[in-house]
Amino acid sequence: MPHLIFATGQMTVFVDASQKEKRMQLIYTVAAVAGYILASVGSGLLFRVAAQHTGRMALLYFILGNCAGLGVSISLTLALRNSNPNLIFAVCLGGAFCALQLASMLVFKQPLTPVQWVGISLVAIGLVLLPFK
Repeated sequence: MPHLIFATGQMTVFVDASQKEKRMQLIYTVAAVAGYILASVGSGLLFRVAAQHTGRMALLYFILGNCAGLGVSISLTLALRNSNPNLIFAVCLGGAFCALQLASMLVFKQPLTPVQWVGISLVAIGLVLLPFK
């Protein structure tokens, strides 16, 4: 079915079904990459909290960190389904790195040095430049 036809009042709109499908694939990929970044940041933060505790609380945070880590694997698999693996790996890993540094700074009140800010900025700039050929 190459075209879908929608009648809206007095106007008929022709939509290419493959374009709609590509748009949905892009939305799913972006959602999976965002899920990867969020799960990775959550996992990293939980492991840090686990390292600060002892006994059962440490074990609880460790288990929660591993559950979030499972989300990392699942979302990466979903993101790789319909996209260029080179681009997906770079965006996922670079985005998670930048987000974890910023989250650690905010949650644990760990200041970043100017050199660390430069490093995070360079990674972010690299992520922006990735799609260009």
